[in-house]
Amino acid sequence: MKKLISFSVLLLSFHFFSCCTQPQVENKGGSSGQINIPPPPQDIAINRSTVTATIQDIMKGDNGFTIRALISQVEDDGAYQSLATAGRTYTLTPLFYINDEGNMPDNEKNRRFKTLLDKNAGDTFKAYIFFERMNGWFIQDLIN
Repeated sequence: MKKLISFSVLLLSFHFFSCCTQPQVENKGGSSGQINIPPPPQDIAINRSTVTATIQDIMKGDNGFTIRALISQVEDDGAYQSLATAGRTYTLTPLFYINDEGNMPDNEKNRRFKTLLDKNAGDTFKAYIFFERMNGWFIQDLIN
């Protein structure tokens, strides 16, 4: 009888301790034994809007220029989320290509952006634009 009581106490203690401890999950990283929780999704997915815009003003500065433009048309592109709205005015910054040395090479994309400086208020252009939460609106490329 004494052996049966001892065995029952031992069995209950194993059961008690197995219920009260957290299981260890092995992660791919190795030895920490913690559960990997994926990071939260981004607030804004990759976005790009195909727009036709009318220049209202070109603001030149020491580090380039920005364009204040009225968006007259936004084309639907199912591949990207579009955040631009027709009828709204945005300040757009051309996204010039800068090489690893910090220089702006003379390539097709940069030459297209420089043609915007020859335009006047009232002129229109077509472009791909996108929005970054902390930095504003950018012109990704011009469309001929």
